[in-house]
Amino acid sequence: LPFALASAQSLAAVVLVPRLLGALPSTGAPRPARASRGADGRTPGALGRRSGALDGVEALSADLLDEEIGQFVQRLQQNASWALLAKGGLLREVEGVARIAFGGWDVQVFPFGSSVNGCGEPTSDLDLVVHSPDRPNRKKDVQEALQAFAAAANADSESLSFKVKEVVLGCRVPLVRLASRANPELECDVTFGNVLPLYNTRLIRQYAELDPSLPVVAVVVKRWAQLHGVGSTKPGSRYLSSYAWTLMVIYYFQVVHGLPSLHGLAASSGDGPAGGDGPAVGGSPAWGGGRGGRREEVFALHFADAAEAMEAGLWFSEPPTRSVGKLLRGFFRFYASSYEWGSEVVSVRLGRRGTLEEVMDAGGRLGYKKKRLSLQIEDPVDLGLNLNHALTREREGELREKLVDADALLTYLQNAPCALEELLQVGPQCDAGPRSLQIRLTGFLDILPGRVADIMAMCQRCKTRVEFSRLSRHRRDCLKNYYSHRVGACICAACTETFSTVQELPQHKLSTGHTVRTNRYKNMPPLIGSYQCPQCAALFAGMSEFEQHKLSTGHCLPQIRLVDGAVARVQ
Repeated sequence: LPFALASAQSLAAVVLVPRLLGALPSTGAPRPARASRGADGRTPGALGRRSGALDGVEALSADLLDEEIGQFVQRLQQNASWALLAKGGLLREVEGVARIAFGGWDVQVFPFGSSVNGCGEPTSDLDLVVHSPDRPNRKKDVQEALQAFAAAANADSESLSFKVKEVVLGCRVPLVRLASRANPELECDVTFGNVLPLYNTRLIRQYAELDPSLPVVAVVVKRWAQLHGVGSTKPGSRYLSSYAWTLMVIYYFQVVHGLPSLHGLAASSGDGPAGGDGPAVGGSPAWGGGRGGRREEVFALHFADAAEAMEAGLWFSEPPTRSVGKLLRGFFRFYASSYEWGSEVVSVRLGRRGTLEEVMDAGGRLGYKKKRLSLQIEDPVDLGLNLNHALTREREGELREKLVDADALLTYLQNAPCALEELLQVGPQCDAGPRSLQIRLTGFLDILPGRVADIMAMCQRCKTRVEFSRLSRHRRDCLKNYYSHRVGACICAACTETFSTVQELPQHKLSTGHTVRTNRYKNMPPLIGSYQCPQCAALFAGMSEFEQHKLSTGHCLPQIRLVDGAVARVQ
């Protein structure tokens, strides 16, 4: 009995005490009262608020949490210079190997991801894409190109500072994983022809340059998500990706603190194709295989830069002085009590609060997903991609519960010097002197100079180089032009009239009412019967007559038959 009582007390201390902490009032200020919710669990009128401080969270003065975050960032920055030099050297070596592997091609190597976008830890892994406008980008061609790259790297491995760790060709995006010899923890993923993430990287980098406090909040949030097992989409921990958490931070800055939408600025200024023809530009009507089913591929590749937003007067010309600690508390409070789970969509592209229907009316493509979850996160570049694809209803409930617990913890420890220590479980921070609001992240590779839209790609049908942002539209026009100039490919099965182009068929159908089909066999004579002998070209109205002709002449089959006006071969 004493042992049982001791075990029960230990279990209560481990399980119940953290839950009760959120219900206890803090010594400095009472816990903020949550907004009343209706019968459906939603906060009335929350979607009507677009910007401004939320629940009294005003990012003006420093507090104890700012000091902890400053010390945490200082520890991250200790190896930033070394990591930057190592990544730069790795980038140059990969580019050299790519030029050897593809000697006859115009090859470029671009970095992307957390090492470039300004919202990652300086010691994060390096992501590279090898791009060649002259080489096809079909999956088979990509796999062959990566195998050639790996072979060239292994052939010259003695003179390189990295080694090929593995070649992964069966995943959705094939890649070659490299590892540094000097520091095995520094890994590099090399892909081929996957240039779309360059646009995501540049977009996040522009938001990071608008407000230097945004990357700091993003790094802390992503470290918290990794610690609690909700910051990855890999098997075993299928929640949200690091990219999705970064977008959630940007969206919070937009709707609560007035950060402008760079997509909206580009559309209002007429930047992009056709004078800014809507937010979804550079799109493709084709259907691509994506996780969770078929989805329409529509890309929003045109957005403004940080400098353009400042020149337009939509943001401060000088970085604002903000309390990062209060911004971090505001993030967890926003998604714990104010975000409308079930109706609101995290849309960085729009930069304002709106329902799924409003986002769809503004050019979104999130309606393809069969499972409707409460958390909807729109990819601002690939508009058909919903970044909740790895979530289930059970995991979404766990994610929401962890956000509520984090909000309760930061509220309870508002005036305590160990809030970040409890949130991230990083251990006591060293004493770094007085508090400061100037907390910045450094140690990132330079972004691609100029506009990312200048990346060239080649149409594999007409062998013409075009900007990648216009490639989908060019392919559609090229395919349409190809079919419109096919000569002698069409015939009307009703009246046997032939047409030189496909464009003449609809006009003939409207004028005569005949059923128009495309003749697959260009060299066949016009068909006026139901059956035709391929040897003597005799025509027969029915199958019985054709069988008699076969017995009497000994002509062999296959037969050619009209099925609803279309040509078919019968064995």
